[in-house]
Amino acid sequence: MDDRWRRVGIGSTTRSHTDEILAATSRAKLAWVWNERWGNEDRATESALDGQSTLGAERRLKRAGL
Repeated sequence: MDDRWRRVGIGSTTRSHTDEILAATSRAKLAWVWNERWGNEDRATESALDGQSTLGAERRLKRAGL
């Protein structure tokens, strides 16, 4: 059984739910910022890049769980 789901005290379930909500909020905010900064750019500009900056951004998003 996953340790984060183990009930230890009366607030443990609430705490794990709060952690999940905070993580989801963080992912949503990161996605929103990403779309605001780079989502509306012309794809031709992105394809003109050498790939290094795009690859780095994709790695950061993957690490963030997006």
